[in-house]
Amino acid sequence: VEVISNPGALYGGEVRCVVRIRTVKRQGDGFSFALTSQAKKFTTCSDFDPSWSVLDLNYRKGGLDLFGKVVYWNNHNYQIADLYGGPNTVKDGKPLSHIQDGTLEAISHGGGMQYVLGANWQINDRHSLGFRLQRGDNIFSETVVTMDNDFIVNGTVEDHVVSVSNTRTPKSYQWDGNLYYDGNAGKLNINFNADFMIGRGLSRTEVNETSWTTPVFVKSESEADGDMVAAKLVLSHPLWKGKLEFGSEETYYTGVQTYSINLAEIPSADDINFENTIAGFAQYSIALPFGQIGAGLRYEHVDFRYEDKMNPANDLTRHLDDWFPSVNYSTKLGEVGLALSYTGKTIRPKLYNLTNEISYDNRYTRMSGDPKLLSEIQRTLALNANWRWLSFSSTYEREDNHITQWSYPYNDEGVIILRYTNMKDVCRILSMNLTASPTIGVWNPRLTFGYSKPYLKLHVQDQREPTGQRIVLRENPMYLIQSNNAFRLKHGWQ
Repeated sequence: VEVISNPGALYGGEVRCVVRIRTVKRQGDGFSFALTSQAKKFTTCSDFDPSWSVLDLNYRKGGLDLFGKVVYWNNHNYQIADLYGGPNTVKDGKPLSHIQDGTLEAISHGGGMQYVLGANWQINDRHSLGFRLQRGDNIFSETVVTMDNDFIVNGTVEDHVVSVSNTRTPKSYQWDGNLYYDGNAGKLNINFNADFMIGRGLSRTEVNETSWTTPVFVKSESEADGDMVAAKLVLSHPLWKGKLEFGSEETYYTGVQTYSINLAEIPSADDINFENTIAGFAQYSIALPFGQIGAGLRYEHVDFRYEDKMNPANDLTRHLDDWFPSVNYSTKLGEVGLALSYTGKTIRPKLYNLTNEISYDNRYTRMSGDPKLLSEIQRTLALNANWRWLSFSSTYEREDNHITQWSYPYNDEGVIILRYTNMKDVCRILSMNLTASPTIGVWNPRLTFGYSKPYLKLHVQDQREPTGQRIVLRENPMYLIQSNNAFRLKHGWQ
């Protein structure tokens, strides 16, 4: 098992960590199966308790390996949060402060099935190929969100709103498939992967709301379809004293979303997204007397098109070209191992970040995305060291165009809209972790001390300030202490 904590040019601009598992061919022919079930019980919160069951089937004959899998899963999630805040507006020349003060509680429950069928064929020691086909069905899904808020205007409570939102997903499924080939032609290694994905989902939401004024009932329906095809080719060949790896990767995605709601003040939505990515990359690594050195460069070209069928004025076409360099160096000084790396990465907006769909939370809160969102750009410098049972890791990261949710006035009546947006201010984060994992008799503890500190100065619009702007610092550190303990006894007991 190889963990790549800061992957280079061979991996996509959004890939932050890679776990590569090289397997050994199992011995023996014939049929085998395994049935595994797991259930968890939380003593402090009955709204969790996830469980799953897996039936694995396998048949091997010579170099051919056929496999199948059936999975049933059942999952619960629970969230509770305090809500406080709102916009400052000006109406009839008078400044108004609108505050929502209350709580949010979300409970979700879902279950589904997964089916897998595939084959691996090891033709000989130099060539192997195979495929994997998978379908996942969401059998049932329900999320209930309760918001209990006071609505305060200039210090006076003017309304108390209790909103109960119920979202069900009556239809949701996804097909996934993969085809691979790994082989050698002389000293040239060829690794090829092709993938596809087809997903369909439908959700219906009902909101019952009571307040000091008139009650509100809101009903909405959202449907999303997504299709993706991707392929990646990596060629590697020895060069001088090192190894050269190069290749290309392509991804083609289409997503369609429709949304309808029974409130005239909120428009329906019908939009489609197209995103095509073409990448080329090269990476060279070499072992020298003073350490291992690697360097790579990845180029990605993204064509993005957004079509708003309800309002063509919102249509958007964008072309992005990004370069992602990577450099790494590792060595050993006595018993101390050291590794230093620098990588460039990106985080692209998710499809739900890019929609113009406006959802209803309560009469004072709306939510929406933004098709004009830019990708995040990240630059990371990482240092890792290890000595016997001690390990240390540290990263310094710079983020531009960080994607976050921000609240804006929706009108001058105190209604806000939470919209995904790019932060104009640069965010920097310093993180350090020290881990000790000694062996003391049968006891094998793993103790981690962590420290993380952001460096962020936000320039926030505020009409109460003479300049119309104020500065907010977000620089409080976070500390982590984590203790995992294993006891390895005789006869294989752990």
